[in-house]
Amino acid sequence: MNTPTPLRLDDLVNPLWRYALALYGRPGVAPSCLVLQRSLGVDVCLLIYALYACQERLRLSADSLAQADHDLEVWRNQVVLPLRKIRETMKAGVKGVAFEHSDWVREQIKATEVNAEQVALAYLNTQISCLPHDLPAPNRMNAAIQETVHRVLNHFTHRHHELSAALRNPEVSVAAETIATEAYNLQQHGPDPEAVRPPHQDAPHCPPEERKTNPQC
Repeated sequence: MNTPTPLRLDDLVNPLWRYALALYGRPGVAPSCLVLQRSLGVDVCLLIYALYACQERLRLSADSLAQADHDLEVWRNQVVLPLRKIRETMKAGVKGVAFEHSDWVREQIKATEVNAEQVALAYLNTQISCLPHDLPAPNRMNAAIQETVHRVLNHFTHRHHELSAALRNPEVSVAAETIATEAYNLQQHGPDPEAVRPPHQDAPHCPPEERKTNPQC
């Protein structure tokens, strides 16, 4: 990261984090984010950052998006992705260890992964003030959100050329449409207080036999 994240832990709770919680709590957004993450290698933190900038009527160009992605690369590769890999590896338990014990550790890893994503969002929140204002007409907000989602998807498919064919996957199209629709609904109606809770932390507690089939476990 080119500039430090906020020094106080209290600063980790910022407008971008609150937007992330609100968006992630909208119907269908959590599983749709997982589809884009697994199919296209999308960094969900960057997707949320781009949508927040759009909601705040700030212009996030393709170059600015690429710079933010570059700034997060070390943190993502050294912290977020290793935590995620361990969490996913432990889905079905660990041989020779009681499931209750390995699952307890896995839940701590899951919470730490959320904390790592919160640090990434805290950095991105410091970059919001650098973005120029963009004032799309109110009747263009829905289109602007759609364009933002596709800009992020195109960025990641250019990064991961081998995944570009996944853009034509109907599941990916539905996921992108769901996220754009709910981002627009959030912009129009505001957050649902009942839905504002950290990602992953309200995921279902799944028995081992469901772990391989339920991506939200």
